[in-house]
Amino acid sequence: MSGNNNDRLSRIMSAGVAGAALGVAEAGRLSPSKEYYELKTRIHDRLLDTV
Repeated sequence: MSGNNNDRLSRIMSAGVAGAALGVAEAGRLSPSKEYYELKTRIHDRLLDTV
């Protein structure tokens, strides 16, 4: 059972790192406007999908 929890934690952490990197790259390119908030929502939804 603990193996499954570790795999899940690894997926969450990997998704978080990837999401953070994407967020930083995109936030630097976009102005803090509607586009930024839409992107942030998409990243959050993607993180929820990986859990």
